[in-house]
Amino acid sequence: GKDELVFDGASFVLNADSSLAVQLPAWCERVVMTEWTKGPDGWRCKPGPLAVLADDEAAAYQACVLGTRDYVDKNGFPSVVLGLSGGIDSALVAAIAVDALGPERVHCVMLPYRYTSGDSLADAAACATALGVRYDTVPIAGPVEGFMQALAPVFAGKSADITEENLQSRARGVILMAISNK
Repeated sequence: GKDELVFDGASFVLNADSSLAVQLPAWCERVVMTEWTKGPDGWRCKPGPLAVLADDEAAAYQACVLGTRDYVDKNGFPSVVLGLSGGIDSALVAAIAVDALGPERVHCVMLPYRYTSGDSLADAAACATALGVRYDTVPIAGPVEGFMQALAPVFAGKSADITEENLQSRARGVILMAISNK
């Protein structure tokens, strides 16, 4: 991996007749010696390992795992912190992080507000348990209501809209940043 690029590996050797002589696996480092013989039709590689490559969905997952691992390790981060909402998107991100770094380097945080359902709380806790990661719950009512109070004079006479929902996500981001920095 390099910044925004990941290289899948999966190096291979084709003979002049397009026959596959060697296929290395994707998403891991391998060094393989190849043997060549010169015949009347030119050089030909002797048959070597023939790895089976993953389908598109599995390959995409492996790319995410490799990209995450390389980014975290090459930047010298000891661990990662992520918000675990109880939804499928954050569960997938947590699984990628665990597969990339191991559960001991992943810290998941549930950041509930008054609209967070009991199912979301239960699902997030079950996901964290299944993955074996550190899991904490940090309610965000105080920060969100503090923002609302600070903005009350500016918002006076205006209807509630997406702005209030965005305050929830920004409060979550600040809390996750603070946990990560600490």
